[in-house]
Amino acid sequence: MISNKTDFALKTVLAIASQPAGRPLTTKAMSERLNLSVSYLESILKALKAQGLIRSGKGPGGGYQMDADPSFVTVWDIAKIFETPLITSPANPHEGALVSTDFELGLQQVIERHLTATTLAELVDVREWDTPASGTSNNRFKFKPLPEMFIPRAPNSVFQLSMRC
Repeated sequence: MISNKTDFALKTVLAIASQPAGRPLTTKAMSERLNLSVSYLESILKALKAQGLIRSGKGPGGGYQMDADPSFVTVWDIAKIFETPLITSPANPHEGALVSTDFELGLQQVIERHLTATTLAELVDVREWDTPASGTSNNRFKFKPLPEMFIPRAPNSVFQLSMRC
């Protein structure tokens, strides 16, 4: 069956994938949205990043973004990172695998087929990936536009102040 960690991993990837293009999602925002501790979320993010599904950026404007095309990422691609495979006999040397019955193996195959048939693009709105974040310029860094510069209408030195009097 599907573990809680797999469920939260899928919710995490969907939260990241639903962000508009150029808008990374911070760990803090995901933690609050998914009601998870930051340390637990970071363990999920680390595994997803190691598999090349997401990427991260540090510093201001940093956070997590999709590194793979959601149209080609299946739910099974995420689930197999966190799920332990079932085997029929202990002679099979799968590390961490669980010995199971034919019924359990059949059930696992049905679940795997279903999850392989479902992509992330089917679960979130694809249009959000193609449109740039509102208010951003078309540069490669996608910085927010700077506010209009305020120029004071007062003397900027003691010498200019003495000249006004």
